[in-house]
Amino acid sequence: MSSTEAVNTVREIYRSGESNALLIAEEMIDLALDKGSKDNISAVIVKLPGAQIGSGQGVVGRRRARQNAHRPDSFPGSPEGKADLSSEAHETYSPSKEDL
Repeated sequence: MSSTEAVNTVREIYRSGESNALLIAEEMIDLALDKGSKDNISAVIVKLPGAQIGSGQGVVGRRRARQNAHRPDSFPGSPEGKADLSSEAHETYSPSKEDL
């Protein structure tokens, strides 16, 4: 990622509603890893006066969008295009008295 791409991406994240510099730094590192970086990765975020922070979900919204893009129900060929979310398919662990 070039310096210009990094600056533009940070601006986009600010405009998407994010104001937390730590979350923006984490997002930039995630993007570098997604691009296959194997080198040391560092991120320093500086919010200059006049930075425009929009409304929206910011980094949380970007992470949700990435997560939804990788959901099984988004792939062609999955049963009816949807994941099986029935209670039988997704059992939850309940500890027994012996486990406690």
